[in-house]
Amino acid sequence: QADVDGAVTALTTARTELKADITELQTLYETFSEKYPAAEEDNYLPQEWADMQEALTEAKKLLDSGTDPETEPVTPTEVKEMITKLNGASAALDAAKRADTTQLKTVYDEVSALDLSLYADPGAAKMREALAAAEVILADPQPDSDVQGAMDALNSVYSGLILKATMESFQNLYDELKGLDLNTYMSEGAKAAADALSGTEAVLADPQTEADVQEAIRKLEAANGLLVLKATEEQILTMTGLEESLGHKDLTGLSDAQLAQVKEVRDALRAAINADEVASEYAAQLIERAEAAMSLKGQTSTPQIPSGDSQTGGKPSAGGNQNDTGDKAVQTGDTASFGWIILLMAAGAVTAAAACVNGRKIRRR
Repeated sequence: QADVDGAVTALTTARTELKADITELQTLYETFSEKYPAAEEDNYLPQEWADMQEALTEAKKLLDSGTDPETEPVTPTEVKEMITKLNGASAALDAAKRADTTQLKTVYDEVSALDLSLYADPGAAKMREALAAAEVILADPQPDSDVQGAMDALNSVYSGLILKATMESFQNLYDELKGLDLNTYMSEGAKAAADALSGTEAVLADPQTEADVQEAIRKLEAANGLLVLKATEEQILTMTGLEESLGHKDLTGLSDAQLAQVKEVRDALRAAINADEVASEYAAQLIERAEAAMSLKGQTSTPQIPSGDSQTGGKPSAGGNQNDTGDKAVQTGDTASFGWIILLMAAGAVTAAAACVNGRKIRRR
C-alpha cells in the first residue's frame, strides 16, 4: 500500500509540474511571437531570425499536441527542452539585432547632398572617406556597427569644411600682405601687419573651420587698413628745401593773413622734417601748401604818371638820371636763388606723386 501511495503521489507531482511547464511554454510562445513579428525581420541577422522562427514553430506544435487526442501526450522532458530552446533563441536573436541606423541615415542624406567640389582639401577628402564608411554601415548594419562613431565622423568633418573660394581669398590676401616691404610704412601699421601675418600662419597651414579662416581674413584686412606709407627720402628733401626757401622769402607787402600762412606752413614743415616718421600723403599735402605759400606776392602801389609839363618830349632825359625801377625789379640774392628751389620742388612733387601711386596698400581682389 505504501508503494501505491508513493506512486500516486509521484504521479500527481509530475502532472502538476508538467502542467506548470506547459503554462510557462505557452507564455513564452505568446511573448516571443509578439516580440518578434514578421515586420521586424530586417532588423535582425538572418540566421538568428531563422532559428527563432524554427523554435516558435516547434513550440506551437508541442503545445497543440497536448490538446490533440490522436497524438501522444507530451512528456515533461520535451516541454522543458522546448522552454530552454525558446529562451536560447530569444537571447541569440536579441544579440543579433542590427544597429539602429535611423539617425545615421538622416545625417548621411544631409551631408551627401553637398557639392564637395566647392570645398577645399583636406576637408573635402575627409568627408568622402566619412561618407564611404557610413555607406558600409547603412548597406548592412551589424549589431556591433559603430553607428554613433560614423555619425560623429560625419558631423566633425562637416564642421571643418571650408569653401575653396574662402581659402583662395585667404591665401591671396596673405600673400599680398606678406609681399609688402613693411619698412616703407608707418610703424604702427607695419607692426599690426606683421602681427596679423604671424597670427594667421597656423590657420593657413592647417585650417580647421570656415569660421577660423574668416576670422583670419578679418585680421589681415584690419591690419591692411592700418597701413600708411611713410614719406620718401625725396619728399623729405623737398620739404627741407621748401622750409629753407620760406625762411628766405621776401615778405614785403604780404598781408597779415599771408604772413600767418607762411609761418604756419614753415612750422609744419619743420615739425615734419624733425619727426621720426611722417606719412607720405601728409608730406605731399604739406609740399603743396608750401608751394602755394612760396607763390604768395606782396601788394605793390600803382606808379604815378608824371604830368605833361615835367616830361621832355615824352622821352627820358639825356642826363640818364631817371629811376628805372618802374621797368625792372631789383634782383636780390633771395629772389635770384628761387630758380633752383622751384626746380627741386617740382622734382620732389613728381617723385612724391609716383611714390603715392606705386606704394598703395594692397586691395582685395
